[in-house]
Amino acid sequence: MNKTIEKLKILIVCEHSSDTFGGEAVLPLHYFKRLNARSEDAWLITHVRTKASLEKSIPDLINRIYFIPDTWLHVTLHKLGKLLPHRIALISTSAISHMITQGYQFFLARKAIKEHDIDVVHEPAPVSPKQPSILFGLGVPVIIGPMNGGVNFPNSFSFMQGKVEKYLYIVVRALSNLLNVVIPGKFFAKVLLVANERTRRALPRFTKGKIIEFVENGVDLSLWKPAMINKKLEKSQFTLIFLGRLIDLKCVDLLIKAFSQLNEEYDAKLLIVGEGKERNSLEILSRELGIEQKVEFLGWVSQQDCPKLLYKSDVLVLPSVRECGGAVVLEAMAAELPVIAVNWGGPADYITPETGILIEPEQKDVFIDKLSEAMQLLFNDKDKRLLMGKAGRLRVEEEFDWDKKIDNIMKIYRDVL
Repeated sequence: MNKTIEKLKILIVCEHSSDTFGGEAVLPLHYFKRLNARSEDAWLITHVRTKASLEKSIPDLINRIYFIPDTWLHVTLHKLGKLLPHRIALISTSAISHMITQGYQFFLARKAIKEHDIDVVHEPAPVSPKQPSILFGLGVPVIIGPMNGGVNFPNSFSFMQGKVEKYLYIVVRALSNLLNVVIPGKFFAKVLLVANERTRRALPRFTKGKIIEFVENGVDLSLWKPAMINKKLEKSQFTLIFLGRLIDLKCVDLLIKAFSQLNEEYDAKLLIVGEGKERNSLEILSRELGIEQKVEFLGWVSQQDCPKLLYKSDVLVLPSVRECGGAVVLEAMAAELPVIAVNWGGPADYITPETGILIEPEQKDVFIDKLSEAMQLLFNDKDKRLLMGKAGRLRVEEEFDWDKKIDNIMKIYRDVL
């Protein structure tokens, strides 16, 4: 029977698949559960450290998952990584750990292909265009991506990258082409999905598969109800919200300083949602600026509870200066919130003048002033906020709906067959 009308057998391969791990880990989970919801025959390979969260979120699909063991090497590298700065750990201990994981992925993929007569293998994560893939020579087409990367710090924020980190990244990037020849999964892949032109340019030099532009992030519109969105119009206090990890590149300290410039005539508060190494220093900063009563640190919040917080807010602010994606931007737009973000990386791909305000990554003091001015503008112009919110929701429905993404990935699966 022709493959264009058969039910497809798809193997999703990743290191982490979870709706609680944050970052890119949720992407493979979306593909896996949504393909099965459409009665496609989808299977998953992921690390056992995500098993507990998967048992809670998709208990009926657990028997379709192959789990990679947590070896003593994984554990040792994780402990070593915790002693290093976050970004250095990503390209050293975490990268080595991932390569060990990939070895298990290769053998488990061969096993799954044999046991279930798999038609196509899809590796949606990691999203780094430089990361080698070991998924080749499997006897079936391999699709990698959507990848999203190639973002450096803006010139005005280059000071955030220390000398050791800077030179280490230069070495890693210089070696990436060689690594992708030695481990040639991306060379042999039938399709490489890239989120944007920037990522296309960051791919390994040697590839022969078809390169397709395909948005990395999406929004589950079933979580965002217009009836709930409309309730926020009943509130009086102006609420700004930040969601994300509390690490240096998110520049939450600059957000707090910008917020502190709003004087007493602004009945406003700032919600900071997330955890990270910077939390303690950020709480101290808010006290030093005398605005601790207006800044509320809520810690980590589950993906299921984030919509409730966005419904209660008026504007999302994401001052990150090195953001490849920025799924939270799309979620805020789905909740009909205008977004203030930096005109750099992923947010610049998502936000238009109709849906939010993009701040140029200029010198610190100028950046803080412009950020504060954007907050004041949206505080004073409720109609503008509402129009931006409506336009954001429409943009998400048209271009970032997960259901439409699954429609499109199914077309790609069938094309490679």
